[in-house]
Amino acid sequence: MKLIIPGQPIPAARMTGRSKWTDQQAIRSNEYKKAVAEYAKYVYKIDHMLKGDMALDMTFLREGSRRADWDNLGKAISDGLNGVVYLDDKQVVKA
Repeated sequence: MKLIIPGQPIPAARMTGRSKWTDQQAIRSNEYKKAVAEYAKYVYKIDHMLKGDMALDMTFLREGSRRADWDNLGKAISDGLNGVVYLDDKQVVKA
């Protein structure tokens, strides 16, 4: 299964219960995760979620000089696919 997500990847943000509604980076991160989920639904039209262990192979292309941690970028994708492509992101055993 291959998924190329258009646009600038946005890393997952650390957030508290309150900050996810007030912190701009947390809001952008949550919107990106939702966009990943919607795009995966659109591309694959999945009628059942995958079961078992998963391995994700991710390459990120970012514009500009602003850096982001790979693990935060990967978390944004794995969280976005959670409950859409696979049942739970704890199924991801290798990335």
